[in-house]
Amino acid sequence: MIVVTAKLNTKDIENLEKFMKENKCKNKSSAIRECINIASSKIELNSLIYDIMFKLNTVVHNENTLKKLLEQFFANTGFVENYDIKKDRCLKDFYEKNNTYKNNFLG
Repeated sequence: MIVVTAKLNTKDIENLEKFMKENKCKNKSSAIRECINIASSKIELNSLIYDIMFKLNTVVHNENTLKKLLEQFFANTGFVENYDIKKDRCLKDFYEKNNTYKNNFLG
């Protein structure tokens, strides 16, 4: 065990005492240890959130790229008529074959 001395200003002491009441800490040293544990887990959580946000941004970027590509493809095909997609048998077959949620408990 290492003994550490820390100087706290009035605001820090008020915050520590408030934390002690909220978390039912009996002494300041246990409250400070708990604060250190919370801070270290928060760093891990921030890292996880950053990783998720990075992946989400990648998904959004890919979605936007695909949308632009599909718009360009549609513009280049030069369709003369606008057919009802609900009546198109080929499209229905495609969706049936590629429905990954078909037998899923969520779908």
